[in-house]
Amino acid sequence: MAKKLEEIKEEECPYELPEGWKWERLKRISKKISDGSHNPPKNSGYGVPLLSATNIHDRIINMDNVSRWITEEEWCIENKRTDIEKGDILLTIVATIGRVAMVNNEHFALQRSVAVIKPIINSLYLSYYLESPYIQQFMISNSKGTAQKGFYLKSLENLLCCVPPKETQQKIVDIIESLFAKLDIAQEKVEQVLAESENRRSAILHNAFNGKLTEKWREENNVSFDSWKNMKLGDVAKTQYGYTESATIEEVGPKFLRITDIQDGAVDWKKVPYCKISDDEFQKYKLNIGDIVVARTGATTGKSYIISDEVNSVYASYLIGVKVYDNKVSSQYIYKYMQSPLYWEQITSFSAGIAQPGVNGNKLKQLSVNIPTLPEQKEIVRLLDKLLFVEDKVKSTCQNTLEAIATMRKSILAKAFRGELCS
Repeated sequence: MAKKLEEIKEEECPYELPEGWKWERLKRISKKISDGSHNPPKNSGYGVPLLSATNIHDRIINMDNVSRWITEEEWCIENKRTDIEKGDILLTIVATIGRVAMVNNEHFALQRSVAVIKPIINSLYLSYYLESPYIQQFMISNSKGTAQKGFYLKSLENLLCCVPPKETQQKIVDIIESLFAKLDIAQEKVEQVLAESENRRSAILHNAFNGKLTEKWREENNVSFDSWKNMKLGDVAKTQYGYTESATIEEVGPKFLRITDIQDGAVDWKKVPYCKISDDEFQKYKLNIGDIVVARTGATTGKSYIISDEVNSVYASYLIGVKVYDNKVSSQYIYKYMQSPLYWEQITSFSAGIAQPGVNGNKLKQLSVNIPTLPEQKEIVRLLDKLLFVEDKVKSTCQNTLEAIATMRKSILAKAFRGELCS
């Protein structure tokens, strides 16, 4: 028995449409709406790719990161239900909601996190409409579930769609694609500038710790490069795992710094929670200006932060504390070194062959560091502060521009489906 569609009530309509446009349920403008397999099989490593929401991004079906497959026989059974063909629209509806892609000639099956829509109106028009800010927000706000949120088929079938005359649909598509093409060019240029800045940053840091950055300084100060020594971090600093305790928003003790509190090389101490700790343990784990903390596990392995503010705080167990005790070594120099390619090459090597990336205290002590005289260390820190400030400004400007481009895309889509682009 066919599912009954809810009638469209006037109060449901989110905004007034131009003359000749109308609101329709998605089901009424589609030949078929279905989702993928509800029981994906175990990974066989061959056969027909079984895609999930992770394979759909930026209006592209990515076949390169497939992790599951089904046999041709299983695909034939599955395809009788989904019947995927060129021109269909794929829409992610579970966990990651709202990603859209058009089917070309790919041969694949789908998991239940992706819906297939067979429109009877202009496919490109509908695909852009599904990406519009109103629809994206509506699907997210009306998704259901606890462990994984989903905008499931019944809700999808009843989704309100604004439908202009056929010729207007194509006109809107043409205008969107023309404007998006210009934004694509702008975005590509900004991303190129950003990549060049990252390359310069990497080169600056590399040269800082192989002696090239301060060649002129050594010449002016009659200092030989032979004064540089290759040492282990453990020769100049001690390491210690952080404190194990539950974090709380209640002010029951000092601030409790965790990996997640360190974002883009900074900490917003107002948002850092607290923890209970005895006086003896507080003295053991207390953070002082110049102390460095390093993430020891997971995707952020190796990420570091230097304490620059006098804050009553301790650090959590997934961080390793690094305290420089050699008075001939600057903690700022060590911290800067931890941003360099030379450092990251070693961190990557430490984690090689491990399923979960990580570095322990003993391995961190074995970290190789090129250390010049203390005056040269200070000069390197000074030069890096100056040079990297410029690259940070470039990065910030590029990121702001990319955000502005993303906002313009949303604005174009919002105007398109209110009839404001072709009025």
